[in-house]
Amino acid sequence: MRSHKHKKVKLAVLKFYKVDDNGKIKRLKKECPAPECGAGVFMATHFDRHYCGKCHVTYKFQSEAN
Repeated sequence: MRSHKHKKVKLAVLKFYKVDDNGKIKRLKKECPAPECGAGVFMATHFDRHYCGKCHVTYKFQSEAN
């Protein structure tokens, strides 16, 4: 049986940036600070953490209870 097939999303990089009214560009996702990733590698934002799929670095959010 075949697993799921990867679907390419055209212009997917547009989800990483936002342009405001003044023409200023803002990054919407956090870049990975690890030296092996370099510039342009963004971290996934989950409900409780930031995660890098390339080097597997994970930063958990501080909870209000702790």
